[in-house]
Amino acid sequence: MLASELIKTYEEFCPQELSMEGDVVGLQIGSLDKEIQKVMVTLDVRENTVAEAIEKGVDLIIAKHAPIFRPVKDLVSSPDRDILLDLVKHDIAVYVSHMIGLSFISNINPYGARLIIYRILCILITKGQLTILLIILKL
Repeated sequence: MLASELIKTYEEFCPQELSMEGDVVGLQIGSLDKEIQKVMVTLDVRENTVAEAIEKGVDLIIAKHAPIFRPVKDLVSSPDRDILLDLVKHDIAVYVSHMIGLSFISNINPYGARLIIYRILCILITKGQLTILLIILKL
């Protein structure tokens, strides 16, 4: 499956519009034309995350927090930049979804306090040989 197809399917359940204003969302590293066989879902893209992705042959990482959240002025080797360099070197795409299947919808009651209702929905998306489990928490 192409990254573009997988992301389109993912966004049917977790649309970018539900992210908060200013959140970094969308494909940050890689190509929408990339063939995807293995997906890793993570909170943060850290050195150990990238090492595991490389070891397991992951094609796409879906992360809650963007690995690039400030402008990158260069790609000279350093601890922070080595993560990005390794992702590019090993052709691992990174899609940022501040929701990771977590759609947050809140209402303000007349007294100004937040009304919070939790509902968990698990969704299995299967296309071809690729299966993704989304755990969606709605407020």
